[in-house]
Amino acid sequence: MYPAEDRPLLPGHGPALTLVTSRHALSGLEAVHRVELALLRHEETVELLTRIVGPERVRREEQTARDLAELCGHLPLAVRIAAQRLASRPEEPIAELVTELAAHEGRLDGLRAGSLEVRAAFALSYRPRLQ
Repeated sequence: MYPAEDRPLLPGHGPALTLVTSRHALSGLEAVHRVELALLRHEETVELLTRIVGPERVRREEQTARDLAELCGHLPLAVRIAAQRLASRPEEPIAELVTELAAHEGRLDGLRAGSLEVRAAFALSYRPRLQ
């Protein structure tokens, strides 16, 4: 079901296009074209990281950048958050973040940059949905 409180945000009549993203099927939406997105491929994950932290930095720690992509599970939000953390600390080696995230019990807590948090996004996905 599509949350009733969000329906007013959709355009009414006329020429308009709306892009809605969700981790749920949103079965209450009419006249839609659904596209299921897969995880980023390995190359796409490293490219996203490169665009945010810069090519020289990724080139200096090429294998470590690939390790970071793996630790982020090729999830765009996780990669973006990790990259934002690195971008805000230009002198910090990528390896330092990889070491922190490799400590399995702290990975979700480590994927936080400002108000962006992987844990918060997952919490929204797993909370009980109202019928």
